[in-house]
Amino acid sequence: FMSYLVPIYTLVRDHIEINRYALLRLLNTTYKFSNASAAEMSAIRTMVLQNRLVLDLLTASSGGVCKMVGDTCCTFIPDNSSLCTVSSRG
Repeated sequence: FMSYLVPIYTLVRDHIEINRYALLRLLNTTYKFSNASAAEMSAIRTMVLQNRLVLDLLTASSGGVCKMVGDTCCTFIPDNSSLCTVSSRG
């Protein structure tokens, strides 16, 4: 009804819809990228831990990797993938 009285109303409404669709497309792309990144990071984390286990076994006779590396030895890899899953559902 309003579009017959004020012709610009239809133009503005269409512009809002176009912006809405563009925003939804951006959100979908971001969501897909986030999920792909989380899966990749999980695989990298698993690979790093496996490599670290093998290095520790190979260097156990000399005290392990941390003794060889010294103060810069890192033994903790945070797993924040559960936070990403919760926030993407919320």
